Amino acid sequence: MSNIYNNLPRTLLGRFIVLTLVNQYVNLKLMNDYELTCLISSALEEKERNKAIEEIKALITDSEGEIINLSPSKEVDLGYPIKDEVKAYMLIVDLKIVGEKIEEIKKSLNEKKGLLRFFLIKREAQKIKAMPKRKIEKIGETDREGKIKLIDIDQKIEELLNPSGKASEEDAKELEENKQNNESE
Repeated sequence: MSNIYNNLPRTLLGRFIVLTLVNQYVNLKLMNDYELTCLISSALEEKERNKAIEEIKALITDSEGEIINLSPSKEVDLGYPIKDEVKAYMLIVDLKIVGEKIEEIKKSLNEKKGLLRFFLIKREAQKIKAMPKRKIEKIGETDREGKIKLIDIDQKIEELLNPSGKASEEDAKELEENKQNNESE
């Protein structure tokens, strides 16, 4: 135990700096991403609505949270009446906050006047999956210039249009004539 204390700076200021850095590191580790969606009463006047938004922002910052994105509030029609209202202003806030402070925020939001309802969702880190590589199917032989011969394209189209593999006699004759014309060119 004494070895740990011997490695710390001996001055009070040095120890304070170390503890501050450790505290910041721990807080960074514990902060999670959340999305807060609030439905604010449409009965409120614009000044009262802006005051309610400022109170929500202050609540987040006072709880040591960080507002990442704040979308402007817009009026929406509700799918069903909430507290006898059919319209509300929707506010969406993306934030980072320590998980322990969430209950505090929920309790404060429940007590807010003019707030019809809120949804607080924890956002998980999204993992991007790589698209599988597609196998490129070779259609046929190429000529000297690297162009695919028309006969090979015609055969491939015929295979796609007639999956049974049985081409009609007329198609077979036409295909053979095209092949002979291409060879003579």
